[in-house]
Amino acid sequence: MDRLPIDYFRDEVRNGFFVPTAIKQAWGAQLKVLDVIDSICRKHNITYFADWGTLLGTVRHGGYVPWDDDMDICMKRADYEKFRRAAAKELPGNYCLHDYAHKEDHWLFLARVVNNTNISYEQKHMDEFYNFPYLVGIDIFVLDYLYRDDRDERRRCDEVKHIIAVADAIVNNKISKAAEDANLMELERLYNVKFNKNDDSRHLGIALYHLAETQMARVPEYESDSLGQIFPWILIGNRGRDKKLLKILSGFRLRIQQCLFRLITTICLSQSTSSIL
Repeated sequence: MDRLPIDYFRDEVRNGFFVPTAIKQAWGAQLKVLDVIDSICRKHNITYFADWGTLLGTVRHGGYVPWDDDMDICMKRADYEKFRRAAAKELPGNYCLHDYAHKEDHWLFLARVVNNTNISYEQKHMDEFYNFPYLVGIDIFVLDYLYRDDRDERRRCDEVKHIIAVADAIVNNKISKAAEDANLMELERLYNVKFNKNDDSRHLGIALYHLAETQMARVPEYESDSLGQIFPWILIGNRGRDKKLLKILSGFRLRIQQCLFRLITTICLSQSTSSIL
């Protein structure tokens, strides 16, 4: 990615909203993180999509929403798992991957790529990230295939919520040892898995969150017409998105590029693995 020009960082008013230099610096730093993510995705043929405020800003503002300061992307489950494995080995320098398995107290079903482990005023960091010393990350949400039958989906969601509830109770020490053992034995029976009862609460929580993700991922594509972010949206009743939309748009590429005074987004026909949802 080329360096953003100095004029890009000047204060300006967009859509009646004042955008100061500090926000522009955060945007510039996030684009550096996106470039790292994009490089890994291209190397490993991983497809990612713009989502949430990033998608809205792309369509409505030709870049960031002026009052927004983060960037969201998503991946289908198989690509998400592939990315997590690759990123754990290939992220450069002080970059790190936050997920429930790698980051303490990150009990979320998403991954976050962060440009450092702490605030840094070191000259190398400041030069690379446009004089922005703070941590900058990009959230990566995961899409799973959903059941065609609402009753099957509700059953799956109830199972996932129960597994998460047991995990959270263990991690937060809100369950008796007898109840913990009983719940773990029942989950072992239901899902044909084994837990190490001697593990500490964090590692038991990781194992249970992994089990929850396994249930989120259990519907194959050929048995589904839609995808969704199961935690939290499908768990609270949403029905996801038609999977045909991904196929229609799979030949399009989203690239956030720099312009002299603003970010622009170019959507073009491409065989790239970087896509827009």
